[in-house]
Amino acid sequence: MTEPYRSPTALDDPAPAHAATEPFAFRGRLGRLRYFAYLGLVTLVLYLLLTFASVLTAGASRSEPSALVGVVALLLMAVATFAACVYGIRRLNDLNRSGWLILLGFVPLVNLLLALILLFAPGTPGDNRYGPPPPANGTGVILGAVAAALVTLAMIGILAAVALPAYQDYVKRAEAYQMQRDSR
Repeated sequence: MTEPYRSPTALDDPAPAHAATEPFAFRGRLGRLRYFAYLGLVTLVLYLLLTFASVLTAGASRSEPSALVGVVALLLMAVATFAACVYGIRRLNDLNRSGWLILLGFVPLVNLLLALILLFAPGTPGDNRYGPPPPANGTGVILGAVAAALVTLAMIGILAAVALPAYQDYVKRAEAYQMQRDSR
């Protein structure tokens, strides 16, 4: 041990300082805003790639959806799951918790609580057992978080625009069916 005044609980191999800025590094810590920005932008890129693949294969065969879209969707879901796990582990490290807790993300209902904790719980101030604090958020991270928030709001709006008319149509058909059934 070359540092005689070092805490005995400190890691022998702390995360390097550049690990905090590497998007797909498992080591290091990740702050709330950077976590949201990284996940939002990865999701946006994956949706754009899936849309591009769907458009390309739709032009090739108009009669039925191509199996290629399904394969591309599975690959993109695997990438999205990997990215969510990497960022979740680093965010848990910022909370001074083990990255193994990310496995709770695969448990229904518990994953919602975990997502809220990862998004809103503040990280530990100063160094912790997973390394130094994450770097301050730059302009790119802030713009990325704003873009992720706008994309999230747009997706909610699109979902509402599709779901509400479908629900209204369902209610009309259910009422018509009930009236038809009552008249018998």
